[in-house]
Amino acid sequence: PYGSHKAMMESLCRLYAGNFGLRVAIVRMFSVYGAGLEKQLIWDLCGKLARSGNSPVILGGTGEELRDWLHVSDAAALLWLARDRCDGRASALNGGTGVGTSIRDVAGLVCEAWGGGAGVEFSGIARAGDPPSLVADCSEAFEVGFRPGVMLGEGIRETVGWFKART
Repeated sequence: PYGSHKAMMESLCRLYAGNFGLRVAIVRMFSVYGAGLEKQLIWDLCGKLARSGNSPVILGGTGEELRDWLHVSDAAALLWLARDRCDGRASALNGGTGVGTSIRDVAGLVCEAWGGGAGVEFSGIARAGDPPSLVADCSEAFEVGFRPGVMLGEGIRETVGWFKART
């Protein structure tokens, strides 16, 4: 269902671009994270760690699922670069780093940044429709000059610090 919504939105963008002479670029963002974003695994995991004390947090899936994590500042930089691709065809490019990182590794980085000894365990039960891998082919983003600037560990430490400062 999600993929069909995405395809429908892209079709609508192309339709509006063609019918109304709009200049449009489509950027398919992958797993965007960072300070200020109250969505995605990293923010959810911080909330669970805050409530868990030193008890392990249970996450769904196996932990081996791969995701492409894009820091919000890099997402903004890519959107800025994508403006040069705006045209009547509504060209699309993927917004990611091109690097897959397992949920287990990301959870480990979050726990390390959190401190206090809490850990994560996985239920082994994947949510219906959750793909095992979502990693961007960033070749077109790289062609417009995009290079991610925030390393995942650094971005996670910043995000955890932001979360803790709020509570």
